[in-house]
Amino acid sequence: MTQAPTLDFSRMSTPSGQGDTLILPEPNVMAESVFGNRDLLSRCDRPLCGATLAQWREHVRRELIGDSSVPIVVTGHQPALIHAGVWAKHVVAHRLAEAVGGVAVNLVVDNDTPKSTALCIPVVDGQSVEVESVPFGSLPAGHAFEQLPSIDDQALDDFFRRVEAVLGGRFAESQMVEFFSGIRMATHARDWVDQVVAGRRAVEGRLGVVLEDRRVSDVWCGPLLFDLITHAAEFVSAYNAALADYRIAESLSGSQRPIPDLYVDEGGWVELPVWAYRSGERRRRLFAKREGEDVVLVSEGQDVGRVPFAGLETGDCQASGLFGSTLGEWRIRPRALTLTLWARLLFADLFVHGIGGAKYDRITDRIIERYFDLPAPRMACVSATLRLNLPRFDVDEDALRVARHRVRDWFWNPQRHVEEGDAAMALIERRKQAVRSGEEFKSTGADRRERERVYREIHACNRLLRDLEPAREAFLRQKVNHVLDMLASNIVSEGREYFFCLHSDEELRMLADRLPPVAAFLN
Repeated sequence: MTQAPTLDFSRMSTPSGQGDTLILPEPNVMAESVFGNRDLLSRCDRPLCGATLAQWREHVRRELIGDSSVPIVVTGHQPALIHAGVWAKHVVAHRLAEAVGGVAVNLVVDNDTPKSTALCIPVVDGQSVEVESVPFGSLPAGHAFEQLPSIDDQALDDFFRRVEAVLGGRFAESQMVEFFSGIRMATHARDWVDQVVAGRRAVEGRLGVVLEDRRVSDVWCGPLLFDLITHAAEFVSAYNAALADYRIAESLSGSQRPIPDLYVDEGGWVELPVWAYRSGERRRRLFAKREGEDVVLVSEGQDVGRVPFAGLETGDCQASGLFGSTLGEWRIRPRALTLTLWARLLFADLFVHGIGGAKYDRITDRIIERYFDLPAPRMACVSATLRLNLPRFDVDEDALRVARHRVRDWFWNPQRHVEEGDAAMALIERRKQAVRSGEEFKSTGADRRERERVYREIHACNRLLRDLEPAREAFLRQKVNHVLDMLASNIVSEGREYFFCLHSDEELRMLADRLPPVAAFLN
Protein backbone atom coordinates (compact mmCIF):
# COMPACT_ATOMS: atom_id res chain seq x y z
CA MET A 1 0.00 0.00 0.00
CA THR A 2 2.99 2.36 0.08
CA GLN A 3 3.97 4.84 -2.58
CA ALA A 4 7.55 5.05 -3.77
CA PRO A 5 9.35 7.22 -1.19
CA THR A 6 10.34 10.74 -2.16
CA LEU A 7 12.24 11.71 1.00
CA ASP A 8 15.80 10.53 1.65
CA PHE A 9 15.88 10.56 5.45
CA SER A 10 19.63 9.86 5.46
CA ARG A 11 20.09 13.40 4.09
CA MET A 12 17.75 14.96 6.63
CA SER A 13 20.07 16.94 8.91
CA THR A 14 20.19 20.58 9.91
CA PRO A 15 22.09 22.69 7.35
CA SER A 16 25.34 23.78 8.96
CA GLY A 17 26.70 26.70 6.97
CA GLN A 18 25.44 30.26 6.72
CA GLY A 19 22.69 30.38 4.12
CA ASP A 20 22.69 26.61 3.58
CA THR A 21 19.35 24.99 2.78
CA LEU A 22 17.73 21.56 2.86
CA ILE A 23 15.17 20.88 0.12
CA LEU A 24 13.68 17.38 -0.05
CA PRO A 25 12.65 16.07 -2.50
CA GLU A 26 13.95 17.97 -5.53
CA PRO A 27 11.69 20.90 -6.52
CA ASN A 28 10.33 19.22 -9.65
CA VAL A 29 9.49 16.10 -7.60
CA MET A 30 7.61 18.31 -5.13
CA ALA A 31 5.45 19.59 -7.98
CA GLU A 32 4.87 16.04 -9.23
CA SER A 33 3.88 15.02 -5.69
CA VAL A 34 1.25 17.77 -5.55
CA PHE A 35 -0.56 16.21 -8.49
CA GLY A 36 0.20 12.63 -7.48
CA ASN A 37 -1.29 13.14 -4.00
CA ARG A 38 -4.21 15.02 -5.51
CA ASP A 39 -5.02 12.16 -7.86
CA LEU A 40 -4.65 9.55 -5.10
CA LEU A 41 -6.92 11.32 -2.61
CA SER A 42 -9.54 12.59 -5.04
CA ARG A 43 -10.31 8.98 -5.97
CA CYS A 44 -10.32 7.59 -2.43
CA ASP A 45 -13.65 5.92 -1.72
CA ARG A 46 -12.80 4.89 1.83
CA PRO A 47 -15.98 5.39 3.92
CA LEU A 48 -15.81 8.27 6.38
CA CYS A 49 -18.75 9.58 8.43
CA GLY A 50 -21.54 8.78 5.99
CA ALA A 51 -19.58 9.75 2.87
CA THR A 52 -16.20 8.95 1.35
CA LEU A 53 -12.83 10.45 2.23
CA ALA A 54 -12.73 12.07 -1.23
CA GLN A 55 -16.12 13.70 -0.72
CA TRP A 56 -15.21 15.04 2.70
CA ARG A 57 -11.90 16.27 1.32
CA GLU A 58 -13.68 18.26 -1.38
CA HIS A 59 -16.02 19.72 1.23
CA VAL A 60 -13.27 20.71 3.66
CA ARG A 61 -11.16 22.36 0.95
CA ARG A 62 -14.14 24.29 -0.41
CA GLU A 63 -15.09 25.51 3.07
CA LEU A 64 -11.56 26.63 3.98
CA ILE A 65 -10.30 28.00 0.67
CA GLY A 66 -13.44 28.62 -1.32
CA ASP A 67 -12.38 26.44 -4.24
CA SER A 68 -11.74 22.71 -3.86
CA SER A 69 -10.22 22.43 -7.32
CA VAL A 70 -7.05 24.52 -6.86
CA PRO A 71 -3.83 22.83 -5.69
CA ILE A 72 -3.19 23.55 -2.00
CA VAL A 73 0.35 23.52 -0.57
CA VAL A 74 0.28 23.47 3.23
CA THR A 75 2.87 24.10 5.88
CA GLY A 76 2.41 24.91 9.53
CA HIS A 77 3.98 25.91 12.81
CA GLN A 78 3.14 27.28 16.22
CA PRO A 79 2.48 31.05 16.31
CA ALA A 80 5.85 31.52 17.94
CA LEU A 81 8.57 33.97 16.92
CA ILE A 82 9.91 31.64 14.25
CA HIS A 83 13.52 31.45 13.09
CA ALA A 84 14.70 31.71 9.50
CA GLY A 85 14.87 27.92 9.06
CA VAL A 86 11.12 27.73 9.69
CA TRP A 87 10.46 30.78 7.55
CA ALA A 88 12.18 29.01 4.63
CA LYS A 89 9.16 26.66 4.51
CA HIS A 90 6.94 29.67 3.83
CA VAL A 91 9.11 30.77 0.91
CA VAL A 92 9.14 27.31 -0.65
CA ALA A 93 5.41 26.74 -0.10
CA HIS A 94 4.62 30.09 -1.72
CA ARG A 95 6.83 29.43 -4.76
CA LEU A 96 5.62 25.87 -5.21
CA ALA A 97 1.99 27.00 -5.05
CA GLU A 98 2.69 29.68 -7.63
CA ALA A 99 4.37 27.14 -9.89
CA VAL A 100 1.41 24.72 -9.81
CA GLY A 101 -1.24 27.43 -10.02
CA GLY A 102 -2.43 26.92 -6.49
CA VAL A 103 -2.50 28.52 -3.05
CA ALA A 104 -0.08 28.25 -0.12
CA VAL A 105 -1.60 27.90 3.34
CA ASN A 106 0.08 28.17 6.73
CA LEU A 107 -1.64 26.26 9.52
CA VAL A 108 -1.23 28.34 12.67
CA VAL A 109 -0.94 25.72 15.42
CA ASP A 110 -2.51 27.84 18.14
CA ASN A 111 -3.47 24.78 20.19
CA ASP A 112 0.16 24.05 21.07
CA THR A 113 1.83 25.36 24.22
CA PRO A 114 4.51 28.08 24.03
CA LYS A 115 8.07 27.26 25.02
CA SER A 116 8.46 30.93 25.89
CA THR A 117 6.49 34.17 25.88
CA ALA A 118 9.53 36.35 25.35
CA LEU A 119 11.66 37.51 22.45
CA CYS A 120 15.26 36.29 22.88
CA ILE A 121 17.75 38.86 21.60
CA PRO A 122 21.54 38.40 21.45
CA VAL A 123 23.24 41.42 23.03
CA VAL A 124 26.82 42.40 22.20
CA ASP A 125 28.97 43.64 25.09
CA GLY A 126 32.39 44.38 23.68
CA GLN A 127 33.34 41.11 22.00
CA SER A 128 31.07 38.93 24.16
CA VAL A 129 27.49 38.07 23.30
CA GLU A 130 24.73 37.16 25.75
CA VAL A 131 20.98 36.62 25.37
CA GLU A 132 18.44 39.01 26.84
CA SER A 133 14.78 38.05 26.96
CA VAL A 134 12.10 40.66 26.38
CA PRO A 135 8.69 39.35 27.48
CA PHE A 136 5.55 40.10 25.47
CA GLY A 137 3.12 38.21 27.70
CA SER A 138 2.74 35.45 30.24
CA LEU A 139 0.92 32.14 30.22
CA PRO A 140 0.80 29.34 32.81
CA ALA A 141 2.48 26.05 31.91
CA GLY A 142 0.32 23.71 29.84
CA HIS A 143 -1.86 26.49 28.42
CA ALA A 144 -2.26 26.89 24.66
CA PHE A 145 -1.27 29.83 22.45
CA GLU A 146 -4.94 30.58 21.78
CA GLN A 147 -5.28 31.45 25.47
CA LEU A 148 -2.63 34.18 25.25
CA PRO A 149 -4.44 37.53 25.22
CA SER A 150 -3.59 40.34 22.86
CA ILE A 151 -1.36 43.14 24.07
CA ASP A 152 -2.82 46.62 24.07
CA ASP A 153 -1.26 49.72 22.52
CA GLN A 154 0.55 50.71 25.69
CA ALA A 155 2.03 47.24 26.22
CA LEU A 156 2.98 47.11 22.54
CA ASP A 157 4.75 50.46 22.81
CA ASP A 158 6.61 49.25 25.88
CA PHE A 159 7.60 46.06 24.09
CA PHE A 160 8.73 48.07 21.05
CA ARG A 161 10.86 50.44 23.10
CA ARG A 162 12.44 47.62 25.09
CA VAL A 163 13.34 45.69 21.94
CA GLU A 164 14.74 48.86 20.37
CA ALA A 165 16.88 49.54 23.44
CA VAL A 166 18.21 45.98 23.62
CA LEU A 167 19.00 45.79 19.90
CA GLY A 168 20.60 49.21 19.85
CA GLY A 169 22.12 50.07 16.49
CA ARG A 170 20.96 46.79 14.98
CA PHE A 171 17.29 47.70 15.43
CA ALA A 172 17.06 49.99 12.39
CA GLU A 173 18.41 47.40 9.96
CA SER A 174 16.26 44.58 11.36
CA GLN A 175 12.69 43.81 10.30
CA MET A 176 11.30 44.64 13.74
CA VAL A 177 9.88 48.02 12.68
CA GLU A 178 7.85 46.32 9.95
CA PHE A 179 6.84 43.55 12.34
CA PHE A 180 5.53 46.02 14.92
CA SER A 181 3.75 47.98 12.19
CA GLY A 182 1.93 44.82 11.15
CA ILE A 183 0.81 44.20 14.72
CA ARG A 184 -0.48 47.76 15.03
CA MET A 185 -2.53 47.31 11.87
CA ALA A 186 -4.27 44.28 13.38
CA THR A 187 -6.91 46.41 15.09
CA HIS A 188 -9.41 43.55 15.21
CA ALA A 189 -7.02 40.95 16.58
CA ARG A 190 -8.72 38.53 18.96
CA ASP A 191 -5.51 37.64 20.78
CA TRP A 192 -1.73 37.52 20.56
CA VAL A 193 -1.93 34.82 17.88
CA ASP A 194 -3.71 37.17 15.48
CA GLN A 195 -1.22 39.90 16.33
CA VAL A 196 1.92 37.85 15.73
CA VAL A 197 0.48 36.47 12.48
CA ALA A 198 -0.26 40.03 11.29
CA GLY A 199 3.28 41.12 12.13
CA ARG A 200 4.82 38.18 10.30
CA ARG A 201 2.64 38.73 7.23
CA ALA A 202 3.70 42.38 7.06
CA VAL A 203 7.36 41.37 6.84
CA GLU A 204 6.66 38.58 4.36
CA GLY A 205 4.67 40.95 2.17
CA ARG A 206 7.73 43.17 1.75
CA LEU A 207 9.73 40.11 0.69
CA GLY A 208 7.15 38.89 -1.82
CA VAL A 209 6.04 35.85 0.18
CA VAL A 210 2.27 35.31 0.37
CA LEU A 211 0.47 32.61 2.33
CA GLU A 212 -3.07 32.30 3.59
CA ASP A 213 -3.13 31.66 7.32
CA ARG A 214 -5.65 29.33 8.92
CA ARG A 215 -5.76 28.88 12.68
CA VAL A 216 -6.17 25.29 13.82
CA SER A 217 -8.72 26.38 16.43
CA ASP A 218 -10.89 27.75 13.61
CA VAL A 219 -10.65 24.95 11.06
CA TRP A 220 -9.95 21.59 12.67
CA CYS A 221 -12.83 19.32 13.49
CA GLY A 222 -15.49 17.64 11.44
CA PRO A 223 -15.25 14.17 9.93
CA LEU A 224 -11.86 13.08 11.23
CA LEU A 225 -12.73 13.91 14.84
CA PHE A 226 -16.12 12.24 14.48
CA ASP A 227 -14.46 9.14 13.02
CA LEU A 228 -11.87 9.01 15.83
CA ILE A 229 -14.65 9.08 18.41
CA THR A 230 -16.90 6.49 16.78
CA HIS A 231 -14.04 4.10 15.95
CA ALA A 232 -11.80 4.93 18.89
CA ALA A 233 -10.63 1.40 19.70
CA GLU A 234 -9.76 0.60 16.07
CA PHE A 235 -7.94 3.88 15.60
CA VAL A 236 -5.95 3.53 18.82
CA SER A 237 -4.91 0.03 17.79
CA ALA A 238 -3.57 1.36 14.47
CA TYR A 239 -1.98 4.37 16.19
CA ASN A 240 -0.13 2.29 18.78
CA ALA A 241 0.91 -0.28 16.18
CA ALA A 242 2.33 2.51 14.00
CA LEU A 243 4.29 3.78 16.99
CA ALA A 244 5.61 0.27 17.65
CA ASP A 245 6.75 -0.02 14.01
CA TYR A 246 8.50 3.34 14.27
CA ARG A 247 10.26 2.38 17.51
CA ILE A 248 11.57 -0.81 15.94
CA ALA A 249 12.80 1.09 12.88
CA GLU A 250 14.50 3.73 15.05
CA SER A 251 15.74 1.30 17.76
CA LEU A 252 13.74 3.07 20.47
CA SER A 253 12.79 1.25 23.65
CA GLY A 254 9.73 1.63 25.90
CA SER A 255 6.24 2.90 25.17
CA GLN A 256 6.90 6.62 25.75
CA ARG A 257 9.31 7.54 22.95
CA PRO A 258 9.04 9.59 20.85
CA ILE A 259 5.50 10.02 22.19
CA PRO A 260 3.41 7.83 24.50
CA ASP A 261 1.03 5.13 23.37
CA LEU A 262 -2.65 5.94 23.64
CA TYR A 263 -4.34 4.32 26.64
CA VAL A 264 -7.16 1.74 26.56
CA ASP A 265 -8.64 0.17 29.70
CA GLU A 266 -10.74 -2.93 30.25
CA GLY A 267 -13.78 -0.84 31.12
CA GLY A 268 -14.04 0.49 27.58
CA TRP A 269 -12.44 3.92 28.03
CA VAL A 270 -10.20 4.86 25.12
CA GLU A 271 -7.78 7.78 24.99
CA LEU A 272 -8.23 9.96 21.91
CA PRO A 273 -5.24 11.64 20.19
CA VAL A 274 -6.58 15.11 20.98
CA TRP A 275 -6.48 17.73 23.74
CA ALA A 276 -9.41 19.10 25.69
CA TYR A 277 -9.38 22.31 27.69
CA ARG A 278 -11.54 25.18 28.82
CA SER A 279 -10.78 28.87 28.86
CA GLY A 280 -8.09 29.64 31.42
CA GLU A 281 -7.19 25.98 31.96
CA ARG A 282 -4.31 23.76 30.86
CA ARG A 283 -4.60 21.12 28.16
CA ARG A 284 -5.82 17.69 29.23
CA ARG A 285 -6.16 14.25 27.69
CA LEU A 286 -9.58 13.24 26.39
CA PHE A 287 -11.19 9.81 26.80
CA ALA A 288 -14.26 8.33 25.07
CA LYS A 289 -16.63 5.48 25.89
CA ARG A 290 -19.76 4.20 24.17
CA GLU A 291 -22.82 4.15 26.43
CA GLY A 292 -26.05 3.14 24.71
CA GLU A 293 -26.84 5.56 21.88
CA ASP A 294 -24.26 8.10 23.02
CA VAL A 295 -20.53 8.52 23.29
CA VAL A 296 -19.42 9.87 26.67
CA LEU A 297 -16.35 12.12 26.76
CA VAL A 298 -14.31 12.80 29.90
CA SER A 299 -11.06 14.63 30.45
CA GLU A 300 -8.98 13.45 33.39
CA GLY A 301 -12.00 12.88 35.59
CA GLN A 302 -14.08 15.83 34.39
CA ASP A 303 -17.20 15.40 32.27
CA VAL A 304 -16.85 16.95 28.84
CA GLY A 305 -20.18 15.90 27.39
CA ARG A 306 -22.26 13.32 25.57
CA VAL A 307 -22.71 13.22 21.83
CA PRO A 308 -25.08 11.01 19.81
CA PHE A 309 -23.25 8.13 18.21
CA ALA A 310 -25.48 8.13 15.12
CA GLY A 311 -24.87 11.83 14.49
CA LEU A 312 -21.11 11.35 14.68
CA GLU A 313 -21.16 8.31 12.44
CA THR A 314 -23.04 10.14 9.68
CA GLY A 315 -21.09 13.40 10.01
CA ASP A 316 -24.25 15.28 10.90
CA CYS A 317 -23.59 15.98 14.57
CA GLN A 318 -24.88 19.50 15.27
CA ALA A 319 -23.61 19.29 18.87
CA SER A 320 -20.00 19.49 17.74
CA GLY A 321 -20.36 21.52 14.58
CA LEU A 322 -18.33 20.93 11.46
CA PHE A 323 -15.52 23.42 11.91
CA GLY A 324 -16.04 24.91 15.36
CA SER A 325 -14.25 22.26 17.42
CA THR A 326 -15.94 23.02 20.72
CA LEU A 327 -18.34 21.13 22.93
CA GLY A 328 -20.05 23.53 25.26
CA GLU A 329 -17.28 25.29 27.13
CA TRP A 330 -14.73 22.66 26.11
CA ARG A 331 -12.31 23.09 23.23
CA ILE A 332 -11.27 19.90 21.43
CA ARG A 333 -7.96 20.28 19.64
CA PRO A 334 -5.69 17.82 17.76
CA ARG A 335 -2.32 16.59 18.91
CA ALA A 336 0.57 16.88 16.47
CA LEU A 337 0.16 13.61 14.56
CA THR A 338 -3.61 14.01 14.43
CA LEU A 339 -3.26 17.49 12.96
CA THR A 340 -0.93 16.40 10.16
CA LEU A 341 -3.14 13.35 9.55
CA TRP A 342 -6.10 15.71 9.04
CA ALA A 343 -4.10 18.14 6.93
CA ARG A 344 -2.55 15.54 4.65
CA LEU A 345 -5.76 13.58 4.03
CA LEU A 346 -8.48 16.22 3.99
CA PHE A 347 -6.84 19.51 3.10
CA ALA A 348 -3.39 19.53 1.51
CA ASP A 349 -2.13 18.39 -1.85
CA LEU A 350 1.36 18.51 -0.37
CA PHE A 351 2.44 19.15 3.21
CA VAL A 352 5.80 20.88 3.68
CA HIS A 353 7.46 19.89 6.94
CA GLY A 354 10.56 20.97 8.79
CA ILE A 355 13.09 18.30 9.76
CA GLY A 356 11.51 17.28 13.06
CA GLY A 357 7.99 17.14 11.68
CA ALA A 358 9.04 15.11 8.65
CA LYS A 359 10.82 12.52 10.78
CA TYR A 360 7.91 12.11 13.17
CA ASP A 361 5.36 12.08 10.38
CA ARG A 362 6.66 8.70 9.30
CA ILE A 363 4.45 7.55 12.16
CA THR A 364 1.52 9.26 10.44
CA ASP A 365 2.43 7.42 7.23
CA ARG A 366 2.01 4.13 9.08
CA ILE A 367 -1.29 5.23 10.64
CA ILE A 368 -2.67 6.14 7.22
CA GLU A 369 -1.60 2.81 5.78
CA ARG A 370 -2.94 0.76 8.72
CA TYR A 371 -6.16 2.57 9.58
CA PHE A 372 -7.27 4.01 6.26
CA ASP A 373 -5.79 1.22 4.11
CA LEU A 374 -4.43 3.96 1.88
CA PRO A 375 -0.95 4.75 0.54
CA ALA A 376 0.40 7.66 2.57
CA PRO A 377 0.45 10.92 0.57
CA ARG A 378 3.94 12.13 -0.11
CA MET A 379 5.34 15.04 1.89
CA ALA A 380 8.23 17.49 1.60
CA CYS A 381 10.89 18.78 3.97
CA VAL A 382 12.49 22.23 3.98
CA SER A 383 14.95 23.83 6.36
CA ALA A 384 17.73 26.40 6.31
CA THR A 385 20.33 28.07 8.50
CA LEU A 386 20.74 31.82 8.78
CA ARG A 387 22.83 33.30 11.56
CA LEU A 388 22.92 36.88 12.74
CA ASN A 389 26.06 38.91 12.10
CA LEU A 390 27.53 38.69 15.60
CA PRO A 391 31.15 38.68 16.84
CA ARG A 392 32.82 35.35 17.50
CA PHE A 393 35.98 34.45 19.38
CA ASP A 394 38.72 32.48 17.62
CA VAL A 395 38.58 29.64 20.12
CA ASP A 396 37.41 26.04 20.06
CA GLU A 397 37.14 22.95 22.25
CA ASP A 398 40.84 22.22 21.73
CA ALA A 399 41.69 25.47 23.47
CA LEU A 400 39.54 24.39 26.42
CA ARG A 401 41.30 21.01 26.60
CA VAL A 402 44.68 22.75 26.59
CA ALA A 403 43.63 25.17 29.34
CA ARG A 404 42.26 22.38 31.53
CA HIS A 405 45.38 20.29 30.92
CA ARG A 406 47.53 23.14 32.22
CA VAL A 407 45.57 23.19 35.48
CA ARG A 408 46.05 19.45 35.91
CA ASP A 409 49.70 19.61 34.89
CA TRP A 410 50.36 22.39 37.42
CA PHE A 411 49.09 20.05 40.14
CA TRP A 412 50.97 16.92 39.05
CA ASN A 413 54.05 18.43 37.32
CA PRO A 414 54.68 21.93 38.71
CA GLN A 415 58.43 21.54 37.90
CA ARG A 416 57.51 22.12 34.23
CA HIS A 417 55.99 25.52 34.90
CA VAL A 418 57.59 27.13 37.98
CA GLU A 419 59.91 30.07 37.39
CA GLU A 420 63.61 29.39 37.87
CA GLY A 421 65.27 30.26 41.16
CA ASP A 422 67.47 28.70 43.82
CA ALA A 423 64.54 27.38 45.86
CA ALA A 424 62.84 26.04 42.78
CA MET A 425 65.96 24.35 41.43
CA ALA A 426 66.61 22.64 44.76
CA LEU A 427 63.08 21.29 44.90
CA ILE A 428 63.20 20.20 41.28
CA GLU A 429 66.42 18.26 41.94
CA ARG A 430 64.91 16.69 45.06
CA ARG A 431 61.88 15.66 43.05
CA LYS A 432 64.03 14.18 40.29
CA GLN A 433 65.84 12.06 42.84
CA ALA A 434 62.54 10.74 44.22
CA VAL A 435 61.32 9.95 40.70
CA ARG A 436 64.59 8.09 39.95
CA SER A 437 64.15 6.06 43.10
CA GLY A 438 60.66 5.17 42.02
CA GLU A 439 61.93 4.06 38.63
CA GLU A 440 64.59 1.89 40.26
CA PHE A 441 61.96 0.20 42.41
CA LYS A 442 60.25 -1.03 39.26
CA SER A 443 63.32 -3.14 38.39
CA THR A 444 64.79 -3.94 41.81
CA GLY A 445 61.57 -4.17 43.81
CA ALA A 446 60.84 -2.52 47.13
CA ASP A 447 58.53 -3.08 50.01
CA ARG A 448 55.23 -1.20 50.27
CA ARG A 449 56.43 1.26 52.91
CA GLU A 450 59.37 2.30 50.78
CA ARG A 451 57.16 2.85 47.74
CA GLU A 452 54.76 4.93 49.85
CA ARG A 453 57.67 7.01 51.14
CA VAL A 454 58.77 7.84 47.59
CA TYR A 455 55.17 8.63 46.60
CA ARG A 456 54.80 11.02 49.54
CA GLU A 457 58.15 12.62 48.72
CA ILE A 458 57.13 13.40 45.14
CA HIS A 459 53.84 14.89 46.34
CA ALA A 460 55.64 16.92 48.99
CA CYS A 461 57.95 18.37 46.35
CA ASN A 462 54.96 19.15 44.12
CA ARG A 463 53.23 20.96 46.97
CA LEU A 464 56.32 22.96 47.88
CA LEU A 465 56.87 23.91 44.24
CA ARG A 466 53.27 25.09 43.95
CA ASP A 467 53.67 27.07 47.17
CA LEU A 468 56.45 29.07 45.50
CA GLU A 469 53.83 30.57 43.18
CA PRO A 470 50.54 30.50 45.13
CA ALA A 471 48.67 32.64 42.58
CA ARG A 472 49.43 30.46 39.55
CA GLU A 473 46.63 27.93 40.08
CA ALA A 474 44.04 30.69 40.34
CA PHE A 475 45.51 32.26 37.20
CA LEU A 476 45.30 28.98 35.28
CA ARG A 477 41.75 28.35 36.45
CA GLN A 478 40.85 31.86 35.40
CA LYS A 479 42.19 31.00 31.95
CA VAL A 480 39.86 27.99 31.84
CA ASN A 481 36.90 30.14 32.84
CA HIS A 482 37.84 32.71 30.21
CA VAL A 483 37.87 30.07 27.49
CA LEU A 484 34.52 28.76 28.78
CA ASP A 485 33.10 32.29 28.61
CA MET A 486 34.33 32.70 25.04
CA LEU A 487 32.87 29.35 24.01
CA ALA A 488 29.56 30.27 25.66
CA SER A 489 29.57 33.57 23.79
CA ASN A 490 30.24 31.74 20.53
CA ILE A 491 27.29 29.41 21.16
CA VAL A 492 25.05 32.48 21.49
CA SER A 493 26.57 34.07 18.37
CA GLU A 494 26.24 30.91 16.29
CA GLY A 495 22.62 30.24 17.25
CA ARG A 496 20.28 29.72 14.30
CA GLU A 497 16.94 29.97 16.13
CA TYR A 498 16.56 33.72 16.66
CA PHE A 499 13.39 35.37 15.39
CA PHE A 500 13.70 35.84 11.65
CA CYS A 501 12.64 39.49 11.92
CA LEU A 502 15.87 40.23 13.82
CA HIS A 503 17.68 39.75 10.51
CA SER A 504 18.20 42.53 8.01
CA ASP A 505 16.34 42.78 4.73
CA GLU A 506 19.57 41.93 2.93
CA GLU A 507 20.11 38.74 4.96
CA LEU A 508 16.57 37.48 4.42
CA ARG A 509 16.72 38.19 0.70
CA MET A 510 20.04 36.34 0.52
CA LEU A 511 18.40 33.29 2.08
CA ALA A 512 15.37 33.59 -0.19
CA ASP A 513 17.69 33.70 -3.22
CA ARG A 514 19.22 30.38 -2.11
CA LEU A 515 15.83 28.68 -2.02
CA PRO A 516 14.38 27.21 -5.25
CA PRO A 517 12.80 29.80 -7.55
CA VAL A 518 9.40 29.22 -9.12
CA ALA A 519 11.01 27.96 -12.34
CA ALA A 520 12.80 25.15 -10.46
CA PHE A 521 9.46 23.48 -9.66
CA LEU A 522 8.49 23.47 -13.34
CA ASN A 523 11.56 21.68 -14.73
